[in-house]
Amino acid sequence: MRDLINNQLEATKIVDSGVLKVAASDRYSMIIKDDNTLWATGDNDKRFGNGNEDDYRIFTKIRDDVEAVSCSFSHTSIITTSGDLLTCGYNTEGQLGDSTNTHSSSWVNVTTTKDVISVSNGDNFTIFLTSDNDLYGFGNNGSGQLGQDNITDTNHPVFIKSNVESISAGDSSYGQSGSSTGYNKLPKLIFSDIKIISAGDRYSMIIKNDNTLWAAGSDSNHKQGDGDNSNSAHYSFYQVTN
Repeated sequence: MRDLINNQLEATKIVDSGVLKVAASDRYSMIIKDDNTLWATGDNDKRFGNGNEDDYRIFTKIRDDVEAVSCSFSHTSIITTSGDLLTCGYNTEGQLGDSTNTHSSSWVNVTTTKDVISVSNGDNFTIFLTSDNDLYGFGNNGSGQLGQDNITDTNHPVFIKSNVESISAGDSSYGQSGSSTGYNKLPKLIFSDIKIISAGDRYSMIIKNDNTLWAAGSDSNHKQGDGDNSNSAHYSFYQVTN
């Protein structure tokens, strides 16, 4: 509900209980409940994996065996309780990772040699971690986001890097990778001592091990919370709060 006097939004309870994880993107949201069921609401557009494009106005159960979910404008990725990686949605640039470029409103299986423990969708690309902490990716590579030292798209998983602990996907058109040199076609050390990282629309934020908050990328609409009214882009990570 909107507070018209203070121009603020008030939180409204949507689901009574049992929500364990949440993911959202353009025009739709998904949650995983504590019984590993996946629920969705909003604009389907092939992204719910239920074989149709029916939209939902309330959270509706999609399937029973989901451990993790990542949403994006073009597609959805999930990890099942058995460690399988499944995707659905648009596949123009191979972002479903099933070795085709065919769109699918039903879940398709991504072939992996190990169990998948983490997944993150970017702009028409997907990256994921396996149980041995190897990083793989597929889909759009026009800015080198798959770390292959080229800009060639791929519709199947390619190895990127080993010994990876956490992932988040985006692009670097506004410096949100925190590298002042722009696009990187190979993995590059940007920052150390990181506890949590999250990539948004044209910006990134990290929490360091000392619990300080840092940001890089576009600051339009004041989304970095630094009090700067210039709406400028930051091409290196800077500290937002203590």
